[in-house]
Amino acid sequence: MENEILKDIRIGEYADLLRIKYSENRDKEIEYQEKFLKAQLQSLGVHTEEFEQIWAESGRSGHDDI
Repeated sequence: MENEILKDIRIGEYADLLRIKYSENRDKEIEYQEKFLKAQLQSLGVHTEEFEQIWAESGRSGHDDI
């Protein structure tokens, strides 16, 4: 069952990337998805503000080594 859940999550993430890729207004789509995901995470008790601060302070894109 865990594999099916992970598969569903990854399919959703891929669909979200495609929405950004083919959006007429990428910035607006990214803002929408960020707001939606942030609300989901916060409803699960994840404090996104702390994560955002740490990420911003690191100055990295997350894929600098690719």
